[in-house]
Amino acid sequence: ARGAQPGLRRRPGAAPAGRRSAAPVPGQPLGPQPGPRAATGAEARAYPAPMPTFSPCLLLAFQLQEPGAAPPPPDGPVAAPSPQEQQPAGAGLSGSSGLLPADSALAADELDWGGWLRLAGEWNSLEGAGERRGVEVSDLRLWTDGSAAGLAWRASLEAGLGEVTLADLWVRSPLDGRHDFYFGQFRTPFLRSGFIEENRLLFSQRTPQGEANDRFEEGLKLVGNYPAFSLELALQNSTDGPEDALRGTVRADVHLAGSGVPGTEQLYAAPRASGATLGLAATDDGTLERGDSYAIDFTYRGRGQFVHAELIDQAISLGGGNPVALTYGAMLSESLFELGARVFDQDDEADTWGLGLVLNRYMIRDLAELQLSVEQAFSDEASADGLRLRLALLLDL
Repeated sequence: ARGAQPGLRRRPGAAPAGRRSAAPVPGQPLGPQPGPRAATGAEARAYPAPMPTFSPCLLLAFQLQEPGAAPPPPDGPVAAPSPQEQQPAGAGLSGSSGLLPADSALAADELDWGGWLRLAGEWNSLEGAGERRGVEVSDLRLWTDGSAAGLAWRASLEAGLGEVTLADLWVRSPLDGRHDFYFGQFRTPFLRSGFIEENRLLFSQRTPQGEANDRFEEGLKLVGNYPAFSLELALQNSTDGPEDALRGTVRADVHLAGSGVPGTEQLYAAPRASGATLGLAATDDGTLERGDSYAIDFTYRGRGQFVHAELIDQAISLGGGNPVALTYGAMLSESLFELGARVFDQDDEADTWGLGLVLNRYMIRDLAELQLSVEQAFSDEASADGLRLRLALLLDL
């Protein structure tokens, strides 16, 4: 229905940010795919997808291709994707913070929309504000983005736990082939685990420091994409809003292997992607007397494996300390299951640390994912100490 609207079309080679990449269907034009391209014959054999049963008539219909449809890719090695192609569906935005890839050749008058919904049932033994025993809508995101007159834009609403807030609302202007300027409201590009989209997480929740650094603020940002690294400079309203103090953030992502790691922690969503990235970041909240924090994170993605480690030198005004977290994920044999493990240490006065396990099952590749996780936290504070069992269903809209 959307494609029938006059003057509206998707970006060439890009997919909705709330959708996972799907294999091309013979007989249909290839849709937007910002993530990894369709697997070759060799890759398809390595990551087989479940095949439905068709009648002979249906099989014949699927074998017919429309005039002008792209032929299937040949077997054999495929060249490494460009930095723009690495972004999987659902990451949507480019660079380390997930913003649209630096592509100054956008066609005019493009429009797309989508979203995702996560229903979560949780039982835990925490006390106080952290206590949960029931089912809730933990995440709901509705978004729309497009381009016109040489500018790209994005707007999204986020809902969860009974609250509805404005998330993204920004405009991007390409400056040249490598640099882009952003104006509006966007995520602070500080910690990788804080700016990955919620529907691209390995666990149904972020690391503790990822949760603390997941924020949308108004401001300006300059993004540079280079062969060996990417750089982001952001100046945003800090915790006092549009008053006198500002938050300044700088982040560099160095590509140690490949051309960077795509904006997802999940393996089934982008099985072809591989690489290693070292992130270095600093941020200073002007509303705090000593509000400067620093972070280093490392992300590796190989065939069927994912590793992420982060270390933060936290601002003195936020409690200080050096919180750390390590996350590991592996794709199991049939490529429909992911197994993940996590350990973290908050390095706080309550001596909070914990570990967790998650099992993800992709029931319908592009539409549904089931996540079962268990986490045990140890802390001197009763509100943070206890066992948490969580069952979540993620639906792409």
